[in-house]
Amino acid sequence: MNEESIKAWLIARDLDKDGVEYEKYSWAVDALYDLAYEDPSQLLRNVVEILSVDSSDKTCGALGAGVLEELLVHQGEQCIDEIESIASRNLAFKSCFRFTFLDRDDVPASVYTKVARLKGT
Repeated sequence: MNEESIKAWLIARDLDKDGVEYEKYSWAVDALYDLAYEDPSQLLRNVVEILSVDSSDKTCGALGAGVLEELLVHQGEQCIDEIESIASRNLAFKSCFRFTFLDRDDVPASVYTKVARLKGT
């Protein structure tokens, strides 16, 4: 993810999704969501890059309740080990999972348990 994409994502994070202004930046949000299906490892690298620029609760919340939640629901079994590995080295990344809410039937039990551990619950 380049600097322009990160800036666009951060701007979009702060805009009303129904507003005209959001449309100018929504491509950056869409690109991250696409990676949740197409290239989970790249998505995780992009999340780490975003967090290196801004690791505020606002950003962690948007990532945790957004693309990371989406990734876990659709690719959780395939990427949970990589997620745990990154979280063990990156506190900002781990912090995102405070904002991730999954029901037990959203993901396999093993993924649910590992996410609960990341959250500290």
